[in-house]
Amino acid sequence: MDPARLIQIYIIQGIVCIYFLILAIKIIRRGRKRLNIVLSAAYFIACIGFIANFIYAPLTEPTIVLVLYYVAIYCTFMFPGFILVFILIIHKSEKIFTEFKQNFILLSYGILLFCMVFIPGGVIINESTNWIPVWNIYMAIYLILLTSLYGFVPALYFSLKITKMFENEELKKKWNYFIIGFIGIYAFGLTIILTNVISNEIGKIILRILGLILVIISPYLIYYGVGKELK
Repeated sequence: MDPARLIQIYIIQGIVCIYFLILAIKIIRRGRKRLNIVLSAAYFIACIGFIANFIYAPLTEPTIVLVLYYVAIYCTFMFPGFILVFILIIHKSEKIFTEFKQNFILLSYGILLFCMVFIPGGVIINESTNWIPVWNIYMAIYLILLTSLYGFVPALYFSLKITKMFENEELKKKWNYFIIGFIGIYAFGLTIILTNVISNEIGKIILRILGLILVIISPYLIYYGVGKELK
């Protein structure tokens, strides 16, 4: 493994993983209500994705590497599903938006996300790619459509409806921070997809830097907007 990749995976991503873990623990320590559990779970599952990255990075067995890489991608892109459920609980209330409805959305989103493994040649990561993942265009389109139509678009729609419900300007301001945060998380997902599709090295570097900025700022905005207010 070259030094640049070593730093990127074990230092930069390691710091981000610890950062996510701290936010998850802060949220769950504030209370064990469903809202707390769902939001902290979003951060925890992202941490599992980072850990899968740490494990597969030094390996050279193609099958194991590919499986672990899919685990990493799966956990990373489950984040929008949990955010959507979190927003729906706030919008509908815990009594109306029951655990059954919550689990149905998470399960159906998770199954659709898992279907990415059946895309022929969706991801290639082996010695021929220098153990760097390369996606085909079908994989990229599938994840963009899934995260947009089943995650980002409904989450944005319901979050804007919630904004209109606030009369307190301070609460509305905090909720807007949350909205900016999950938009940033969606944009971070796009940087992952585009980085693995394009072949231009300068473009990859720019996307990685942008992604790093987004993955640091956006989760904190989500936490600052609503996570600190959970009891």
